[in-house]
Amino acid sequence: MADIISMKNQLMPAAGNGTDRLTKREVAAMLRLSPKTIERRMRCRQIGYEKDGRLVYFSAANVADYRSSRRIRACGVAAR
Repeated sequence: MADIISMKNQLMPAAGNGTDRLTKREVAAMLRLSPKTIERRMRCRQIGYEKDGRLVYFSAANVADYRSSRRIRACGVAAR
């Protein structure tokens, strides 16, 4: 049993140690959305995520990709 716990601790980094993994609540707070909205975006495959059993994690790169895909670019000013 102790071996399983130590293996789990090695595979799953502790929260707050500077890793790239973010929780659903952390992503919701970053994007100023509710966790339920994040779940909808996941279901529609609008934001990338990874699952570890029942746990869901997001990488900072996935959140950045989502943000850039939602950005509306301004039209360039026509040259005179």
